[in-house]
Amino acid sequence: MATEMKVSLSAKEYVLVAMTLMLVPILLLELMGVSQTRAANKGFQEGAPGMPQLTDLLVAGAVSALIIVARFALTRAFEPLGRVVLSPNKRVHHDRVQRFATVLFKLS
Repeated sequence: MATEMKVSLSAKEYVLVAMTLMLVPILLLELMGVSQTRAANKGFQEGAPGMPQLTDLLVAGAVSALIIVARFALTRAFEPLGRVVLSPNKRVHHDRVQRFATVLFKLS
């Protein structure tokens, strides 16, 4: 017997999904424009100083991934501290603890 799973999204979630889907073609068009500019400009092809290269993009992607991983790790690490610091009425709500841990991450 198969189990069916229904996903119900709120209006806010539908808007967020639509906005995300709109960003995908914009990103693809930007990448296409950058590749055409790089093909037309000799400075990009010769590796002139000051011109960004593919390795710069890879380094930026790696640094972004590290920041995202650090945020998730530190937010998880700060949650127990949030449960201790917050008042008893607020510490039972996971959203409050999560918000407190996120603020601590931003301050660190």
